[in-house]
Amino acid sequence: MSKGMSHFILVVYSNALASLILLPTSFSFIVITLMQNCVIICVRYSSPTLASAFANLIPAFTLSLTVIFNFISAAMPFVFAADLKGYPSEIMLVSLYCLFGSIESALVT
Repeated sequence: MSKGMSHFILVVYSNALASLILLPTSFSFIVITLMQNCVIICVRYSSPTLASAFANLIPAFTLSLTVIFNFISAAMPFVFAADLKGYPSEIMLVSLYCLFGSIESALVT
């Protein structure tokens, strides 16, 4: 103990902490994306007319809901949060990278 903490232990602890923080976040983004993909697949199987009209209705429906519930002024500070929701696979990749980095570091030590 007089030498202090090993550098390998520090790497293991930091990767484990990053995995614990990022992994639940990435799974929440995957569930949202999975549900959206299931809806799109179900619409494709229903009818071609509905499938072609569905993509055009999404922005109008979203705008209608924001006007009805007055979310436009409340949503302005979170414009950049939409970019984060657009890239859930990168967040999942980073969390898996941290998880497997923790496992490899634990095996080395």
